[in-house]
Amino acid sequence: MVKMERRQIKWSLTLLLYFAVFSSPLINIPRIEATMRTRPIVISIVPKSLDNPMFIEVKEAAELTAQRLNVVLEWVGPFKMDVDTQIQIIEGLIRRKVDGIAVSCSDEERLRAVIDQAVASGIKVVTMGADAP
Repeated sequence: MVKMERRQIKWSLTLLLYFAVFSSPLINIPRIEATMRTRPIVISIVPKSLDNPMFIEVKEAAELTAQRLNVVLEWVGPFKMDVDTQIQIIEGLIRRKVDGIAVSCSDEERLRAVIDQAVASGIKVVTMGADAP
C-alpha cells in the first residue's frame, strides 16, 4: 500500500513538472515562446508534514526530475501535520504566483477553498493521496 502510494506521488510530481515546463500559459502562443521565460519555472511541493519519512524518497525523485528540466523545486510544509499551516503556505504560494503546486492534503475539505483559489489564479495544482478538490 505504501509502495503504491509512493509510486503515485512520484508520478504526480513528475507529471506536474513536465506539464509546467511544456505547457504555455496563454492559448495560441507557440511552445517555443514558453521556453523563453524571463524567470525560472517554480514548482512548490506541500507535503502533509516535513517529518514524514515516506516523503524523503519522493523528495529525492522530484529533485532529480526538477534538475533535468531546469525547474526550481521548493519543498515547503508544516513540520508536523497541521492543515492551518498548509492553508497559510498555499496562500503564500498563490501570492508569489508560483507556476505549480503539488499538495498532499492533510484535510481535503478544509483545503478545498485554497486549492480552488490557486487554480482560479492560474496555478497548476496536483493533489497527492487525495482527490481534492
